[in-house]
Amino acid sequence: MSKVLIIDDHPVIQVGLASLIRKNDLFNVVDIASTGKEAVKKIRALSDKNRYDMYIVDINLPDYDIFSLIETIKMLNPNSPILIFSVNPPHIYINKLTKIGIDGYLNKTMPKEKIIDAIQTLKKGKKYFSQDALDVIIDIQSQKKSKYNNIENLSQRELEIMLLLIDGRSISSISGTLNLNKSSVATYKSRIFQKMMVKNIIELYKMVKENRLQDENNL
Repeated sequence: MSKVLIIDDHPVIQVGLASLIRKNDLFNVVDIASTGKEAVKKIRALSDKNRYDMYIVDINLPDYDIFSLIETIKMLNPNSPILIFSVNPPHIYINKLTKIGIDGYLNKTMPKEKIIDAIQTLKKGKKYFSQDALDVIIDIQSQKKSKYNNIENLSQRELEIMLLLIDGRSISSISGTLNLNKSSVATYKSRIFQKMMVKNIIELYKMVKENRLQDENNL
């Protein structure tokens, strides 16, 4: 019996995606986790012969950074594909996520036909990346676009914290999510500003937003 775990904290996405999967008979069982901790608990509860066959994961979860979650899933269930399903611009994180083993990326704004195609492709053991993600991967690898250079200079931890910062999270909130001291988060924040060559959160958010629009216009 095939099973998929949707990891997303938005009820509308949970219901809509689960309904799409069931209507198209993509999996027999559709489970949902609203947090990273809930997802890990569900995964650990299954036996080796009863693992999830696929994970569909949002980037921004309230209690878990995406990189740690992916690494945990790969450790617990290394053979099941992971599809990132997000509205976040791929240029921020796609290169590092592919390095730690995701199997696909799809923007939540894609039509249902694309979502079905992505899931079916991963079920066949292949990888699926939407065109915007592929463009970013190619551009980074060929070093054609200097706008990615600053992001590539960020460490994985710095990138995790930057994603939370532009999501509007406070230092206290980030400290709790990542289990770091507030002073450590503040230090990382300063390093991020320095590497991204910005002075505040507004400038950081503006840079990310402008680059995202540029990416979309290049499709």
